[in-house]
Amino acid sequence: MKKPERMRSSEYDKYLPKAKKYFKLDEKQIAKLRSLKESGVPTKDLAKMFSISVTSVKRYASDEAREKDVAYSRKHREKTFVPGVRKRTKKQRERLKVTDREHKKTLRGFFVSQYNAKMSTIKKREKLKKIHEDVPIITLEDLLWLWGEHVRKYGVNCYYTGVPLTFYDPDNLRADTLCTIDRFDSERGYTIDNIVFCCWEFNKRKNNIGIKDCIRILKRYNERRELREHYANQVDDIMPERRSYSTGGMVGR
Repeated sequence: MKKPERMRSSEYDKYLPKAKKYFKLDEKQIAKLRSLKESGVPTKDLAKMFSISVTSVKRYASDEAREKDVAYSRKHREKTFVPGVRKRTKKQRERLKVTDREHKKTLRGFFVSQYNAKMSTIKKREKLKKIHEDVPIITLEDLLWLWGEHVRKYGVNCYYTGVPLTFYDPDNLRADTLCTIDRFDSERGYTIDNIVFCCWEFNKRKNNIGIKDCIRILKRYNERRELREHYANQVDDIMPERRSYSTGGMVGR
């Protein structure tokens, strides 16, 4: 298959008509800009002339403005920069907790946190690691698309029980109705055709039971039911005056 030809740089203009390119000035250009500024050339004209923003013109035109800008950048960086976990101060940790809570309250933030939790689970469990050696893990965007499909088919309800699902609540992190990501078949990995959205209460009860195990349980259940019916019929034939009933697979009075 022939690769498509790359667009020329001039062809991008029709797709980005409002795009602006800003350049850094060297020492000669800065000196020229300052002389023009002192001679009374307007700031907007200088911005067009040197292909820079109006704010950049002010920075380049004055050493004071430049120093203030650098000082502000350093101060702002100290406020916003988050170092490693061990180097974080108490205030930084508290601020991160608040921002993390606010992020989780959004739908995307909630699923991002759920997705990251599943990724860390895969790294910790050898069984899941082996499964995903050959099978790719679902991407975050595919997970969000899958949630949209779930809502379209089942509403904001549990896949198994149909109860309404709830999302992040800092006061009740393990609510029974909390939306969780579950593997339909626990023998398989986190793939797009094996993920469902269910409530925490059912996910907890289901645990890691696989489809094969469910089939085995149902098979044995049917055998025991047939056996109970067989013995109940025999008792009715021999002693019709007795009432037969079953308790855990046993026949009694």
